[in-house]
Amino acid sequence: MRSNKGVALFRFRLAASLLAFLLICVTTASAFAADPVKVRFFAVSAAGAKPLKENLQWVIQPAKGGEAQKFKKPQVETELAPGDYKVTVTLDMATVTKPVKITKAGKQEVVLDIGNASFRMIPSNKGKTIDEQITWTIYKFTKGGPEASQKVGQVVGPNPQVILPAGFYTVRGKYDSIQADLAVEIKPGIGYKYTVNLYAGKATLNASAKGKPVKGQITWKILKSTKNKQGKHETLYTSNESSPTLVLREGKYVVVAEAGDLAGESKLEVEEGKTAKLKVELTEGAKVASGS
Repeated sequence: MRSNKGVALFRFRLAASLLAFLLICVTTASAFAADPVKVRFFAVSAAGAKPLKENLQWVIQPAKGGEAQKFKKPQVETELAPGDYKVTVTLDMATVTKPVKITKAGKQEVVLDIGNASFRMIPSNKGKTIDEQITWTIYKFTKGGPEASQKVGQVVGPNPQVILPAGFYTVRGKYDSIQADLAVEIKPGIGYKYTVNLYAGKATLNASAKGKPVKGQITWKILKSTKNKQGKHETLYTSNESSPTLVLREGKYVVVAEAGDLAGESKLEVEEGKTAKLKVELTEGAKVASGS
């Protein structure tokens, strides 16, 4: 007959063996679960669209932090341990981050919800498309107008195309001495063509002193006709040409010309699609608006 001591020792050894067996099973199961699997990532502009073929910038990182994998290609094939990740894709001005859960090997579609838009500018209703360099600045739309903190990006060209996340934006086109803003909407997978009408005319400026043309360098300033809260005219454009021809939006302006000790000031009205000619008479010691 076994002693109580022998029975206790047997039970202890049995419990220890079972515990060791369970630890081995748990460790093996954990290691198996953490085994990396092959995953192919591809991106689409909108749900149901075909995979994008452009080179995309990919950043794949564990959701809880850790080392990120970076790629620049249309599609990415890599090995990942099952778990939660955040995938960031950048194309042109669109940067989109999406959560992705990896459970097994296979394909992962990332829906970017992006669209594209092209911009062109015309000087007036009857004017042809301006084919010179235009600076286009894109901002996220805000009711109070464009804010520097909401700037998305900038591109230069007469008719550029940009890719943006779905949403509302303000596009500011700056050409020569003038600029114009346009509110635009971008929807996923759709291409837009926007036209900015400057409603502009032209103005040719000349300066004279005692009825004779002024020779040499002349500093021209085009100012808003109305004063701001500080009581000053805002400076819209400057030129050092002796006789510039400027494109200006339809409206009223103050034109200031300075050449050495000579200065002069005159009012200017510009009509859409027309060219105005203005001669400013300069005199010595004349007081003119300084602009701001």
